[in-house]
Amino acid sequence: MVIKKQKTKKTKSKTTKVNILKEDVKKDLNEEIDSIDIIINFFKNLFISKESEKSVEKEKTKLKVNKKAVGYTIILLFIFIIMLYLFWQNIQRQMNFNQKPELISSWAPQYKGQVGMPVYYNHQFVIDNGAQEIKIYKKLEGILEDVISLDYVPSWVAETSQGIILVKALNSDNLYFYKNKKLEKILSLPSFNLSSNFNLDSKDNIYYADVAQAKILKYDLDGNRLLEISGYGKTKDKFQKIGRIFFDKNDNIYAYDISTPPKIKVFTSEGKFIKEINLGLKELTGRESIAVTHDGNIYMNDLFELVIRIYSPKGKLLGKFKTDITGRYNIGIPNCLSGGIDNIIYVHTQAFRPIKY
Repeated sequence: MVIKKQKTKKTKSKTTKVNILKEDVKKDLNEEIDSIDIIINFFKNLFISKESEKSVEKEKTKLKVNKKAVGYTIILLFIFIIMLYLFWQNIQRQMNFNQKPELISSWAPQYKGQVGMPVYYNHQFVIDNGAQEIKIYKKLEGILEDVISLDYVPSWVAETSQGIILVKALNSDNLYFYKNKKLEKILSLPSFNLSSNFNLDSKDNIYYADVAQAKILKYDLDGNRLLEISGYGKTKDKFQKIGRIFFDKNDNIYAYDISTPPKIKVFTSEGKFIKEINLGLKELTGRESIAVTHDGNIYMNDLFELVIRIYSPKGKLLGKFKTDITGRYNIGIPNCLSGGIDNIIYVHTQAFRPIKY
């Protein structure tokens, strides 16, 4: 019996060893499997990570592309809007540039020759150098009210607020005063003979160009010198070659500098420089006139292109015209231009309303 028990113990011992061995093998196998799983999972995760990174990069690239596309679209749309705006502005500018005035009235005076048709108060004066006469018409209606016969050749005329007619003789220092066609007095003004015109402000002061000294002289009706304005020079407030003188409704002086290129110099009636306007022309004939309307726009007769030019107060060329808005009346050669102070433009004996810009 003892022997049997030992055998049983030995058998159990072997069984235990086998089981332990199996467990160790199983354990080792499990460990190997775990290691393989770890390796597989590592490469799997690595692959997935790389795929994910690629996917993210693709999404980022797509987002970048989309952002660029949106940006380019916005820029192109902005450029298109600007081009459309500029195109519309250009059309509008061209429409404004080609505007023509409304003809108010027109009449045909009889004269042998004329060197000017200035307007003062209710009159338009025809300076008939051929007949040596000053013809006085009622402006707009064109009714001949009076004729002043002269024994000299007239070159310019003006009217005071008291109805006195002042006439400049050609190549003379004399200024003749007429009241009811009768000569009242003669005023001799220094350096008056070379001036191509003269003008009056609202207080009846006389202004004319001293051509030799390139300055504007101001006198009262008694011949007292009140002021000297500007002079020769190349700065904006100086003249190189002074021409005709005109006024706006505020008594500001507009005087031509007929050098190359020609300009308009603007001063107050007290001689303070306001501005210079470049006309954008190569030259002037010296016979051009200026009419400044109440909006500050400047009308001038271009004797080369045979049109009336309109400039803004800042000197921008707004447009040109040679006929009225209906196209039925052509102004021809615009030798004479006047007005502005009454807010009407006169070309010869045609009266126009100012163009609205």
